[in-house]
Amino acid sequence: MVVHQVPTPWRLLGTGNYAAVLYHPSYPQEVVKIYAPGRPGLTEEVEVYCHLGFHPAFSECLYAGKNFLVLKRLYGVTLYNCMHLGLRIPVQVIKDIDKALDYARRRGLHPHDVHGAMS
Repeated sequence: MVVHQVPTPWRLLGTGNYAAVLYHPSYPQEVVKIYAPGRPGLTEEVEVYCHLGFHPAFSECLYAGKNFLVLKRLYGVTLYNCMHLGLRIPVQVIKDIDKALDYARRRGLHPHDVHGAMS
């Protein structure tokens, strides 16, 4: 997805193949994930958040609109940025990721789109 313009004072956090994630400075604890026009997957993503419940490693869906989600914002450095910047990734971080994926599996999910570029 390519974002050509972001209205002031919104800030773009990142883009993916089908959505962009933005935040408003007045609401720094939340992000808005906007799906590209005509892209499917929003309904399925809401279902995933419902199955996940509450876990510190995962965001939470606070609201779902027609083509956007309002999510709890997670802070931190991505694995991608660690590798790109040459930052050490502690073994505990990998163990924590494994635990979070195990939690998702116990909730009936099958994690498959897991990568280090999430923000």
